[in-house]
Amino acid sequence: MRYSVGDKVRYVPNHAHGDIRHKDCEIGVVTSLNDKYIFVKYEKQHYESDGIATNYFNLKPFNEIEVKK
Repeated sequence: MRYSVGDKVRYVPNHAHGDIRHKDCEIGVVTSLNDKYIFVKYEKQHYESDGIATNYFNLKPFNEIEVKK
């Protein structure tokens, strides 16, 4: 999956084993990206930042319908 600045994404931590409904998943917006990381501003983030470096393999495109199933 290719991401672009402004895309809404879901962070799925390693211990969630791909479960997008896991309680530790977080929603955020891509702020920038490079060859190694996608920088994401998460909704629960309580401080100013340009985004947290996140591994590509921990992100999924945000899709509310998938979670409601």
